[in-house]
Amino acid sequence: MTEQDGNTELQGAGQGGLSARGLTWGIGALLALTLLLFGGRGLGYAARHSAARCLDVWALGDAMVWLERADWVDPRSPATELMRARCYRNLWQSGGQDEQLARARQHGAAPRTLENEALLGRIQSGRISENVESSRSKLIAAGYPPHEVTAAFVEGYIAQNELERAQTTLTTWSTGSSNHPHVLYLRGVLSALTGDVEGGLAALAQAIAAEPRHELAQLALAQIHEDQGDPTVALDLFLRLAENHPANDKILVGLARSLRKAGRARQALSVLQPLASTPEVDSKVAVEMGQLATELGRYDEALTWFHRADARDMTDHDALTAAATALAMLGNTAPASDILAWVDEDKRTMSFVEALEQRLAVDPGDRAAGTELAGLYQKIASTLNGVNPYQSALAKATAGRPDLSQGMQLYLLHCSACHADTGDGTGRAARFVFPRPRDLLAEPARLISGPNGNPTRADVQSVIRLGIPGTSMTPMEELTDQEIDRLVDVVLQMRQDGIRNQYLAMLREDGEPIDDADVDEVVRIRSTPDAPLAVPDIAAPNPASLAAGKELFVQQSCHSCHGETGTGDETTPLFDSRGRPSFPRDLVRDLFKGGNDAQSVYLRIVLGMPGTPHPANVAIDETQLIQLTQYCLALGREPKRALTNYQRAIEASRRPVMGK
Repeated sequence: MTEQDGNTELQGAGQGGLSARGLTWGIGALLALTLLLFGGRGLGYAARHSAARCLDVWALGDAMVWLERADWVDPRSPATELMRARCYRNLWQSGGQDEQLARARQHGAAPRTLENEALLGRIQSGRISENVESSRSKLIAAGYPPHEVTAAFVEGYIAQNELERAQTTLTTWSTGSSNHPHVLYLRGVLSALTGDVEGGLAALAQAIAAEPRHELAQLALAQIHEDQGDPTVALDLFLRLAENHPANDKILVGLARSLRKAGRARQALSVLQPLASTPEVDSKVAVEMGQLATELGRYDEALTWFHRADARDMTDHDALTAAATALAMLGNTAPASDILAWVDEDKRTMSFVEALEQRLAVDPGDRAAGTELAGLYQKIASTLNGVNPYQSALAKATAGRPDLSQGMQLYLLHCSACHADTGDGTGRAARFVFPRPRDLLAEPARLISGPNGNPTRADVQSVIRLGIPGTSMTPMEELTDQEIDRLVDVVLQMRQDGIRNQYLAMLREDGEPIDDADVDEVVRIRSTPDAPLAVPDIAAPNPASLAAGKELFVQQSCHSCHGETGTGDETTPLFDSRGRPSFPRDLVRDLFKGGNDAQSVYLRIVLGMPGTPHPANVAIDETQLIQLTQYCLALGREPKRALTNYQRAIEASRRPVMGK
């Protein structure tokens, strides 16, 4: 390969030679002589020669510095652009490689040379087909060093997650050169990817010892520490790397990422700002800028950065979660939910892969596991081939769902994250919520105004508009009356569907014939609410009514759950209708779930809260109910406390379990 191709033979590192001072004087003398004899073009050649020597030892940042000097003295040289494309390829910056190849084409580079470098980039990024396999000898014949070509295939197999094939290729390549720094580097990367983290760290340390300037080995070492949850060590390594190689964009992105994870988002931003200010921003820079903007609460800006990222970079789980967060904070919950669903599914796939790999490690002859694993590898490879979950979710949201009613579209937007698309209470956020979201199909409504336990439209409207204090059911005050009415239709329909499903299941289990008219009638009866209970006027309490209410508080066993002082008894185990831990209101410090007005508290006392341990009180008369209401309200003190989901779960779980 000619000097114009920007490639030189990969040479061993750590070999004897001139001292650093002697080498500096030698290069200086060579540059002076070159300038005297050949002018700018000769200086460009000399600078590219120095860059090539840096590339030989994988000192990519130093090589980029020499190429900038070559540009300055010998502008518009295709050889410079080709060598810079090679640097970007080895830094896994495909956008940078493409840009430099385009510039090399403009400056007159040979088409075959451009084609070969682009092909090597495709191989290294994992786009390897059977046709490409045969190009190995073609690339070597074109002048590419065998080591560089083989390394590209190893890295391509790693990108495809074909780790066994990558290992086989590396083993074949390393015969006779097992101590070559780049062989040690790739061995370290592969060891870490296959679970041998200690082996990976040792191999990378050997690579750096053999060639201290090998930036990729140093970068991999920092990334492994980061992946292993050792942010302090990772940040220290990235800081040293950035100090030694300030021109390496990949190192700067790693440093910014480590600073962000350490809670130093503004410092991370200052690191990335110069890279983000260039006309052609690298995709990985855009992704990190998007995550930083999300952390800083700049959600519109975050989405602008995520739009600029390549599809391959937008399969990173952290980046997708940040994008979903930005979308959700701006009210676009539908695409946010789709993105998080993709992340969940991808994590599930990777868990299956790990389990199957462990099975095969124990029993290599397990053909079923091998077949299933091959299918998962193929699924992962197709996922990596141009799929952009972020853009896909946005496109789906833009297209809308004309097949759904407006009410259902509102439900998916505002309710499904907790209650699930089907309404069964198993939404993606449900596992983080306490109390758990209600199963709208099968569980009774908690806040009702009629004796038979079925909510009226007004009951459902109130819950949607005002929320339920002390839970994650937040007020939806931004919705119009018409939108709330449409959501009410959906919630009530889901309850009817749930009753229908339960009744049909019972009929099938008992072997009874199914009559549609009979089923419809049962659903109607079981879902129709009674007329709302009339609530009497409740005047301000006096000492006598409060004394009577306190006595009723004990007589009706309210104290057995709420405690004698109203702050909650911690000795009685409580569970809801699904057997999940529950805890009573702290009547002194908590807001009432149905509202703090006297009418709402009266209804909770007389009708109870279906599906919870709170019973109805039908054995006392209206006067006594008023007195009990007055006493419960009188217990309250300001300010009210607001517990997190975690705090509520802890409060419920620390109660004893029956029988223990």
